[in-house]
Amino acid sequence: MEGEFIQAQARLQRERDRQLEAARRQRERERAERRQAEEMEAARQQAKRERELAEERRREDEELERQANGGLWLMQVLRAVPDETALESNRVTLPASMLVALAERDALSSNAVTFELALLDEHGGVLSTTCAGVDAFTADEGTVKLPVKTALSLSKGARHLDAQTRVRVKYVVLDRHAKVTATVQPLGDGFHVDGASTVNIDLPQVLARALRSGMVISQGDFIPLRHEGKTYVLVVRKLAPEAREMLTDTELAVDLMPSENVTLAHEREAAAQTELAARQERARQRLAALAAEPAAGEADTVLLRARLPSGAVHTRRFRRAAAFGDVLEWTAGLCEAEPRQVAVVQAAPGQPQHMLGFEFASTTLAALGLGGSFFVKVSAAAAVAGDGDAAAPARQPTPANSPWALATRHAETVLDKHLEEQTGEEAPVGDETTSVDMFRLLVDAGAKPAAAGRACQNHLASLRQLKASGLLGPEADGARVVALLERFNGGVARVADQLFNEVSSADEVSRAGTTSPSRDWARELHSLGEMGLDVSDARRVVDLLESNAGDLQKVVDLLL
Repeated sequence: MEGEFIQAQARLQRERDRQLEAARRQRERERAERRQAEEMEAARQQAKRERELAEERRREDEELERQANGGLWLMQVLRAVPDETALESNRVTLPASMLVALAERDALSSNAVTFELALLDEHGGVLSTTCAGVDAFTADEGTVKLPVKTALSLSKGARHLDAQTRVRVKYVVLDRHAKVTATVQPLGDGFHVDGASTVNIDLPQVLARALRSGMVISQGDFIPLRHEGKTYVLVVRKLAPEAREMLTDTELAVDLMPSENVTLAHEREAAAQTELAARQERARQRLAALAAEPAAGEADTVLLRARLPSGAVHTRRFRRAAAFGDVLEWTAGLCEAEPRQVAVVQAAPGQPQHMLGFEFASTTLAALGLGGSFFVKVSAAAAVAGDGDAAAPARQPTPANSPWALATRHAETVLDKHLEEQTGEEAPVGDETTSVDMFRLLVDAGAKPAAAGRACQNHLASLRQLKASGLLGPEADGARVVALLERFNGGVARVADQLFNEVSSADEVSRAGTTSPSRDWARELHSLGEMGLDVSDARRVVDLLESNAGDLQKVVDLLL
């Protein structure tokens, strides 16, 4: 009976112990969960604070840039695509949404529209930047077309651009300076063929041609120059007074540095001379630090005769109790090397060569049995002029079949053809009015901004032709030109004929001195309206009816 009671007590104690242990473990789990939750909450709060600080810094930076840009902030991240139409230009092509945004912010009223372009990595970090003007706003939405020069300035020849390349495009206002100084350096061998013969190139003329097609220049920009079927590249090493400058209405002075490889060769030569002087100084100090040479006839000494790799022979006495390291210091000083790079080679007649190196530095000459003549061997490392030789930056050629390489070759072909057509005098170039300037011209001539923007996006080439022919200018009816382009889908011939006929009809009315309609044209106006023609400008339609003697067919043709 007593045994059963004891067993029951033991079972009860074990159960209480189990429950206590379970409760302890539960409390520990709850404490761990609370700690984990607190740590996670602290991490969330820290991340939130960091995001808030980053956002605050971004807003501050944005506000500073907004102030610098006259109160305007405009930025988009776009996918880069190659523009094969120009080699030397740095005017990019942007989507129409950028034009609309600029127009809404009245940014097109300034004399020049410029952007900062930043090449981004996969995390959104900035790899490099440059500045560019705008050629047109006809790129597909979400993309920016980069000419060869701009792509080079962003990639620096050190990284490949591909279909996933993203570029941050940000509107900036650059200060103008009356005079700008640029220091440029040819990459590689510069103006040499295969690093040898010098190319006969009129550099000022070629450089002026390359810069004429650009609007801005930035420190670090790559400038491709095309001459006799070969592309040479200059890099802007320095730019003053600021790191990015406008080129329009500016006097640009260019200082030409030696080519990159020539500069590197000079740097290597200077480094080698510095290393040589340092080795000679170390050798002098090493020889001066040796213990005094024992006198001739002194007991327990040995006369050593060393033949150097140069063929020179030197002799010196050492005490037999001296460490072999002293001999290494002596020979290293004679060879302008380091003791670890020197070895002594001694061979007795009929015996194999015996080489002693730095591993025996603490052994005495007596223990080594060294005496008489020996050769000094210097390891190859002593002949190296140092580990810090200047080297050209690593550059990777663009894959031959990539869109960027194909665009570059096409742009080079186009420029070569243009240069071949020149006869020595500067050939007149066609109208190269940018879409921004064309937009201003249309708005100044009375077109509505939205309609002018669409016309610049869809019919820029046609607008250029109309401007070159004299049919589009400050005195033209911009709204009428835009309407006709939309009606005839950009057909220049039909738009030009229509504008010419309207001008001729107006001249005839003016010469006839017509001041009021000769009759009531209400019925004809009603008929023309039922045909779907625009008769909202009744005065103009009546003038056409008057000048064409009421011939509805002629009036319909003119209105169409």
